[in-house]
Amino acid sequence: APRRRGIPVSASLWTRLREARLLRILGVYLAASWLLLQVADLFVDRLGLPDWFVPAAVLLLSIGLVIVAATAWVQSRPGTAALARAEELPGAWEVDLGDVRESVSSGRLPHLTWGRALLAGAIAFAVLVVAAAAFVLVKGRAPALGPDAAAAESAAPGVAVLPFEAHGPGLDVWHEGMVDLLSTNLDGAAGLRAIDSRTVLARWQEGVGGEGQVADLATMLEVARRTGARYALVGSAVSVGSDVRLAADVYEVEGGELLGRAQVEGSPDEVLPLVDRLSVEVLRAVLQGGGGNLPAVSLARVTTTSVPGLKAYLQGERLFRSSRFDEAIPAYKQAVEADSTFALALYRLGNVYGWSESVESDAAHQYVERASRLVDRMPEREALLVRGELGLLRGDAASLDVLRTATEKYPDDAEAWYLYGDALFHLGPQLLATPDEIRAALERSVALDPGFAPAYLHLIDVAFGDADSSAARRLLDRHRELSPDPEAANLHELAFSAAFGSPADRRRAVAAADTFSGSSAPMRLGARLWNPRFAETQERLFELALEDPQPAVPAAVMRVFNLLNQGKLHDALGALEDLPLPPEFVTSVLFLMVGEGLPVPPGLVEEKLALQVPDSLRDASSFFQALHAVDAGRASEAEGVVRRVRAAVPRLLAAGDSATARLAEGAALGVEGYALARGGDTARGLDALERSVRQATGYGIAQGVNATLRWITADVLEDAGRWEDALRYWRSFELDSFAIRRRARIHEELGQYEEAREDYELFAYAWRNADPELQPMVEDARAAARRLTSVTRE
Repeated sequence: APRRRGIPVSASLWTRLREARLLRILGVYLAASWLLLQVADLFVDRLGLPDWFVPAAVLLLSIGLVIVAATAWVQSRPGTAALARAEELPGAWEVDLGDVRESVSSGRLPHLTWGRALLAGAIAFAVLVVAAAAFVLVKGRAPALGPDAAAAESAAPGVAVLPFEAHGPGLDVWHEGMVDLLSTNLDGAAGLRAIDSRTVLARWQEGVGGEGQVADLATMLEVARRTGARYALVGSAVSVGSDVRLAADVYEVEGGELLGRAQVEGSPDEVLPLVDRLSVEVLRAVLQGGGGNLPAVSLARVTTTSVPGLKAYLQGERLFRSSRFDEAIPAYKQAVEADSTFALALYRLGNVYGWSESVESDAAHQYVERASRLVDRMPEREALLVRGELGLLRGDAASLDVLRTATEKYPDDAEAWYLYGDALFHLGPQLLATPDEIRAALERSVALDPGFAPAYLHLIDVAFGDADSSAARRLLDRHRELSPDPEAANLHELAFSAAFGSPADRRRAVAAADTFSGSSAPMRLGARLWNPRFAETQERLFELALEDPQPAVPAAVMRVFNLLNQGKLHDALGALEDLPLPPEFVTSVLFLMVGEGLPVPPGLVEEKLALQVPDSLRDASSFFQALHAVDAGRASEAEGVVRRVRAAVPRLLAAGDSATARLAEGAALGVEGYALARGGDTARGLDALERSVRQATGYGIAQGVNATLRWITADVLEDAGRWEDALRYWRSFELDSFAIRRRARIHEELGQYEEAREDYELFAYAWRNADPELQPMVEDARAAARRLTSVTRE
């Protein structure tokens, strides 16, 4: 074989590559390079190295790849080892640096060995690291090292309480003592993490010096930064006569911005109360200016001086803001146990019980009642909110006036708008509020505080009522982002599938509701599906709810309304006989069915609507029976009911039962007005009826009384030809199929043909499965829709 300088030349390139083990060496090199780049990327994140560090490392590794390949090639040449031993290969320093061109062209290069290749790589990377470190030091970007700084990024926002300056005899104890006391108070409050006092004092020793040493602000902020804190508390203790004044400034460590100041003064013998008061003031400052991932909680008017109570309250606020109502209850209870006069905690406890149980919750009433007894010592804003919440829980229409006033006085207060929207949702329809008004109030709250999850819940309900799938989807997604409760999220998704899913999706949602979160899930899902488009799915859900061995009364009530909304008269009559329903509810439904001209068996009407004297005013059957007596021309019988009810009102007020007294007076006024209107005195009758609607509001049977008063008022207005006024009342029954039919006729009478056509079509759809004897009403609605379609297209 031919030879060059005594070295045999391989017969083939593949043989040389195999002898060099080039592929194996390159594979090992690339794997090691990948590992090295991961480490480099980690250094960039943790040590704040410049962004060009990783690209520079990639460049060095690419150069190294060429050198490694060349080394493997050279080392694989036959006779290389022998020539090296014979010193026929150039060494590291045998190249003529003065004449590099001639040296390279003559092939006199330093011999490539593995040792030299590895050493060169190590030196190159060492130079790179030194350069990056120098860059960081010059730019001042070096972060504090150590366990505190390393964990700070992922931990809760940290606050470092620095040693206080002490000026005055006997105050030296405040220098380091305040670090311990304030750190203990602040830790865990509002999601803050107090840096351990030992860590703070160790960094202080390193950066400032021993006991009694003072430092300027920049040095103190540097000490706080080295502990990994986001906030620094810089304070002083000064003698003021026989008292001591404690003052503290709260700074944001990054940038040194002053967030707020706190100051208290008192006897040095009362150390702990003074520290507690200072802690509360410090929290006010942090929450007012801290931002970031701290809750948007204002402590500007919190009156408690109990640090444990305040910490528990703040924990409750974090949970409440994310709609985790059941979890918030223990936290607020702990706050109330720590300070029984903590009015805001009492108020909020009632609020969360209203969400966790219902607006009729006894616990909700109890706690808000307690808060209301403390309103005289509260600022005006909080007093308005407590009074408004109490009125809402009592079902009092005056609560809307109180909360509307709160929004007018404090137009940028998200909570005032939220409570106003909540009250409109529950009581608004009884007072002729529209879904647009409810939506506007809640959307205002969301715009002011997008991170407040409870404000989205009734917006979701409104979207379901509108059958607006895109709005419902957007609001559900946003609420899920704010609330980490997986059970609530799953229930929301079931509701969405039950309403807007395919037929198969709806069936699966109903089946899942049967096993989800106990027997309440079908009820909770069905309560969102009042739009006539969802009636069949809602019916199946209420059937599931009634399979419980002891079904709740609301499930039976909703079942009856669902059947009536579909025109299933026979099933509804059967439900009135078979389901566990309050007698006054049965009476109210029969009165409305007769009024709408439905074929109700005469015997049932006589049995249930014959005027009787109940044992208690809490049984409102006599109200509906009195109205039926007016329709039957027996107004004198109705007058006897009015006299009896009015005679009982003073006794109810004397017994402290203002809610029943208000409802009784409203019902009596309504019967009186109805008798006047039907007797020919329409003006006086309508005046009394409209006043009765506003007075007779509330929950349970009060809702039935109010609905009936609105219904007969709309009837009287319609008979009087006051179409627009009647329409306002019929709109308050937004998703009731009977009211939809009434609205359609008025829209047509007013020449509002597009609205009339939509309502006729919706009624026909709702009653598509109505009983055979009711199908003529469905056909009339379809014919009207077809007629108006041609009119609207002209």
